[in-house]
Amino acid sequence: MDYSFIVVDLTTNQIVMKKLRNPQSQILLVITLISAFLFMGCQKDSLEQTTTPTAPENSSSAAAPVRDSSVINYYNFDNGLGNWFEKSTYYPYSATLSDVVKKSGKSVRFELRKGEDKRTELAVDPKTTPSESWYGFSIYIPASFSYDVSPESLVQFHSLPDFSQGEDWRSPPVMLGVMKDRMILDIRTNANKVNKQDDFTFERQDLGAVAKDVWVDYVIHAKWAYDNTGVLEIWQNKKLVYNRQQKANRYNDVAFPYIKLGIYKWDWAGVSKSTTTNRVVYFDEVRIGNKFAGFEGVKTSF
Repeated sequence: MDYSFIVVDLTTNQIVMKKLRNPQSQILLVITLISAFLFMGCQKDSLEQTTTPTAPENSSSAAAPVRDSSVINYYNFDNGLGNWFEKSTYYPYSATLSDVVKKSGKSVRFELRKGEDKRTELAVDPKTTPSESWYGFSIYIPASFSYDVSPESLVQFHSLPDFSQGEDWRSPPVMLGVMKDRMILDIRTNANKVNKQDDFTFERQDLGAVAKDVWVDYVIHAKWAYDNTGVLEIWQNKKLVYNRQQKANRYNDVAFPYIKLGIYKWDWAGVSKSTTTNRVVYFDEVRIGNKFAGFEGVKTSF
């Protein structure tokens, strides 16, 4: 007895008629078709596994959630300080984890004591900043952070000197800090290829009274430029408080400004008018993104 089967030839994608004249051939065909279907199912599963998105390789916290590649660095401090290029933390108390004052999980607590040091900071690699960046972080300033005529930096966007051109370290082109219980923003710019300390155009902006014993959420957007193509925008708790368009915001250096978080009170290094001897501040939920991150990509929970 002859048996006919309609099958698909996978090499030609053609429907063909197969006529089998004995039971052994019929059984062999059935086994072949079942094997083919099983193989195609395995291939599909394998393809789906290889296209599952993963966390960015540069995510700095082991507990960081899955995020797209526009977020270059993420620090939630839940499992440690994270991977920083520079750690200016010279004492056991300089930068510690806190599960008391926190945005979520844990935060990093910076402490600076007069007479022991003038800085406690964490910084990213100076050579990793893209020309356009987004930054998001939360700051908690306790009530013990008393009024002082001497300023301090909380967030620096520092500039890597072109040492091969004879440059040395200079004040940061952009600094977010505190002076006389006010949040201040300092901007220094210079378009010259080579410049030295105090050789810059300086501007200071008052961003309002310091909010104490409460978390304040910041988002900063920068298009870094030493000419009139620069952009600098700052949001406090989702409110735009500074908008600088088509103006310079950095020095004419090869590398773009890189972020440093913590406390830097340069006045404590020499003759000081400061009336304080101790500074404490907390940071949490730090995100650094490229131009594709946008406001939503780096914002903290408001």
